Amino acid sequence: MIVLVFSCLLGSCGGHQSDGPQPEAALADSKAAQQDFRALSQRWMAAGPTPARAKLAGPLGAFLERYPDDPRAALVRIYLAWIEIQQGRLAQAQKLVAPIRKGPAGSAHDFAVVTDAAILVRQGRAGQALMLLRPLDGKIVDADQRMIYGEQLVLAAIGAKRWRSTVSYMLDWLVQAPPEDREPVQADVDHLLDRVPTRALEGSLVDLDREAKQVGAEASRSPARNWLRKTLRARLTRLALAKRDAELAKRLLERGPSALRVGERGEKLSELAASGDVRPRVSGRSVGLVLSLGSADARRRSAAVALGMSRALGLPERGREPGAVRLLTRDDGGSADGTAHALAELAGDGAVILVAGVDDAGATAAAHYAESASIPLILLRQPHGLAPSGFSFVLGAEPGVDERLVTKELHRRGATAPALVGPGGVACDSQPPAAGTARFPIQRWHRDHIDALALLGDATCARDAIRELAHIGDRPELGFGLECAEMVSEASAKQPAFAISAGSFPYRAGVQTADAMKRWVDRYGAPPGWYDALGHDAAALVSVALSGFPLQRVDDPGAVKKLHRRALQELSGAHADLWSSAKHGFSRSHLMERSFAVVSGPGGSTPGKAHKGGR
Repeated sequence: MIVLVFSCLLGSCGGHQSDGPQPEAALADSKAAQQDFRALSQRWMAAGPTPARAKLAGPLGAFLERYPDDPRAALVRIYLAWIEIQQGRLAQAQKLVAPIRKGPAGSAHDFAVVTDAAILVRQGRAGQALMLLRPLDGKIVDADQRMIYGEQLVLAAIGAKRWRSTVSYMLDWLVQAPPEDREPVQADVDHLLDRVPTRALEGSLVDLDREAKQVGAEASRSPARNWLRKTLRARLTRLALAKRDAELAKRLLERGPSALRVGERGEKLSELAASGDVRPRVSGRSVGLVLSLGSADARRRSAAVALGMSRALGLPERGREPGAVRLLTRDDGGSADGTAHALAELAGDGAVILVAGVDDAGATAAAHYAESASIPLILLRQPHGLAPSGFSFVLGAEPGVDERLVTKELHRRGATAPALVGPGGVACDSQPPAAGTARFPIQRWHRDHIDALALLGDATCARDAIRELAHIGDRPELGFGLECAEMVSEASAKQPAFAISAGSFPYRAGVQTADAMKRWVDRYGAPPGWYDALGHDAAALVSVALSGFPLQRVDDPGAVKKLHRRALQELSGAHADLWSSAKHGFSRSHLMERSFAVVSGPGGSTPGKAHKGGR
């Protein structure tokens, strides 16, 4: 505005000398806009994400009406967008920032990007938000906007479950906080640490301790880093004591300062560490399940297995019956390294048989633990390169078997240009390249004239891919792998579809199937998925294997060892009605034998055998 006034004074704006007072009025408007904006900005920042900020919507709108062309109008629109976000109106917020993001580079543009990232996090697209935020590191000059950027970066990392990055971004946020904002930011960080898994907290503390010891470490970061180290150490100490985690207590004392042993809490931590390794015991008829948290797929599979086991065991209804099998659970903390620790805790809790391994890393770690601890284990996935033997029994299918079978069947049916979704193809966690666009490359598929989809991810992933293609009018043939095979009955009669089948899985209405599977559908309104079925089968075999076990707790190491070996023999010979295999048990083998077939959906051709006599 000032440049415009100056150029008009030089005569470049055209007009007559009688127009002379106009530049003075423009300059006055600019000063008034600056004063009004400064007051609104201060009130907006001071209000924070509270109801008081929402009350500023009226004054902010009035500013835009009075000064629609003022350069500060872009920031005012961003302030309004944040109020919309606060009230859950994300679409309206996006409309406000979209023109600013398309505009010229500058502070308003960067702040609009931060705002857009905040919207994506709240839409469950934290990975895409991180991609927007990372390039802004060090670019945001305004101190208030920098604080908002630091917070949104942390929230995006939490949403994307990038745990080590989360703590690193927390440190950056703390370092950048002005003195007057330091305590509020510390309180926010302390609160957000509740959402970070214990294993990630411990790993981050190791990183921070190492960084603090490095020669030439930035002195400006030391206060914030020391506060975060102290906070993490105190939090891990509380967690170790609360969970009776002797191994965590040992590691904290080994790596931490001597002051950690001082005081009542230090004494308790030392006592816990001195209690040694968890000793296995037998607590009646108990089975232990490790829940894997390392990825979205692992979490989804673990939840399905837990659900299948719980329902097969009749829990919680039958939980108080004297002879009922109890289900104990522990999580791996989000890493394969935590699998052995979780299994040891389950053994210490009294589990006679263990269940674990929904991914390759977890299955490998679990198999090693079972052999070293001599405790029978049911694996939900065959470890890569390891033949099941000793105390390990593989219930899950061989990795990649359904990809081979789906691809083979598609070729048999004449598909010439199939696309693959899931492992080995387009990832199920793919994010849209821009807000409002498709997750999957449907335009490229359309352009390449794909005639079939090999769907190897979960049911939600498969539904999204099918829906997005249908939106542009494409209906290729569908081949469902095991993890989404239950969808075969949902396929349209106008769209050919088939699924890989094993045993009585997947459930199909009107087809003879296991009574228990039909009761599941009648009661819960939806058919079980593959990992639901594996959970059911694991529980069915465990129930038979433990049916004659004593109900009392056994602590004597020799007696516990004998019961584990007895459970090994019983599990090896247990017979039950299974869903994932036509067989009834391991039959003295360590590998569940199953035959795979192809079953067609409403619009498919005659079913045909795809694979016989394997896993």
